Amino acid sequence: GTGEVSDEVAVAPVHGDFYAISGNANVIAAATRDGQVRCRRVDDPAVGAVATLRWTISATVRSLKLSHDGSRLVIICESGAAYQFDTTRRSEPVLLNCPGVTTAAISHDGATVALLADGLQILDVSANERTATYAVGGDVNALVFLPGGREIVTASLDGDLRFISLDSGTVSPAVSVSDGPVQLACSADGTALGITGTDGLVRVYDLNLRGITNEYRMPQNTSGRVLMPTATSVVVTAYDRVYHWRRSRVAGRWSGSESCPATAS
Repeated sequence: GTGEVSDEVAVAPVHGDFYAISGNANVIAAATRDGQVRCRRVDDPAVGAVATLRWTISATVRSLKLSHDGSRLVIICESGAAYQFDTTRRSEPVLLNCPGVTTAAISHDGATVALLADGLQILDVSANERTATYAVGGDVNALVFLPGGREIVTASLDGDLRFISLDSGTVSPAVSVSDGPVQLACSADGTALGITGTDGLVRVYDLNLRGITNEYRMPQNTSGRVLMPTATSVVVTAYDRVYHWRRSRVAGRWSGSESCPATAS
């Protein structure tokens, strides 16, 4: 919208960049320096100043993942343990039946979770049971569900994307897109991917055309977390900076923040 801060949530200092925001922007989660994982539904006035979840964890948190609708939070620890938390209820997180997890993705409705652990493990969240296992090539370090929850995109350190269909059980041939993607995000309408790579470029991948349509250079090859609220808006958070690119609906051109100008490819 205006780019102004609309509200501030009082929490302990956030540990590193270990935070997550649901795709619908209604739920936020963070691992804080006091050893807690905190989650809040900002769309629920009844919650007020009380966190939905305030869980003390002895293990070191590696990352947090929220489903698009904000109903599920997955907490991944450095030990490889992964927990899921239902943000619509006040209950303790549940340990997922899959050890050795390095990263994860959650379907938009929070019903299915994909865990990278000795292959790609697909779990039914409610039953906490594995429903499928896929062998994925390359050194995968990022994955994301497409809307509908039946297709997953993986990104590997060698710069390849792969598309996995949960209906047919097929894994597509590798698609080379960049020099080592480190973060992936899918637009809510499922038409585009946002990709950040170790080469300092931010890329927009059109899922209908199956190809890169735009590239943007980050300053000093900075890499950060990529968010894609819509197919025409890309946001990258990097340390103490936030960069934003938006495509004009009229001219179809992209414009960016002054600190990181956007150039259409």
